[in-house]
Amino acid sequence: LTLLDLGGGHGSYSIGLCLANPLMKAVIFDSPYSRERAEENISRAGLEERVSFRAGDYYSDDIGSGYGAVLVSNALHEHTPADGLRLVKKAAAALGPGGKMMILEGLREKSFSGLAGMAVKTYGLIFYHFLGGQNYTLAEIRSWMKESGIVKIGKKRLLRSGFSLVTGVKP
Repeated sequence: LTLLDLGGGHGSYSIGLCLANPLMKAVIFDSPYSRERAEENISRAGLEERVSFRAGDYYSDDIGSGYGAVLVSNALHEHTPADGLRLVKKAAAALGPGGKMMILEGLREKSFSGLAGMAVKTYGLIFYHFLGGQNYTLAEIRSWMKESGIVKIGKKRLLRSGFSLVTGVKP
């Protein structure tokens, strides 16, 4: 099984998953600015043979295909809804049949509209909101996954982290 860690930055998730799963390999795909830290972490873990780093822009560059799993971790909140959907579609296209999609995000529990919606988007929890991003609801992420052809969508709240893991499968 090969994991694509899309926007994987420092590589901690790929490293942890490979340490826990001795047959797994991982490709961390992120900005070239993340390469040095990721490669230091990979080397420190002794996983140079199983974890690699590919630099690029996940919107404009080829991210590969045929992966057994794709992890999109803490990336959607940085983007507008249209770009979030685009990213989920690209991640889904990178999966092979039966591949698992995993999205790790801090989910907003409900939709906001009117002045409350403007306040959430303008005074959000992180500065990316000023660039058009926001925390999304499970319903929003689920709809993007469905539109991307992902089925068997589920959610697990990760204790103590404030994040949820939304998973699904490419038929």
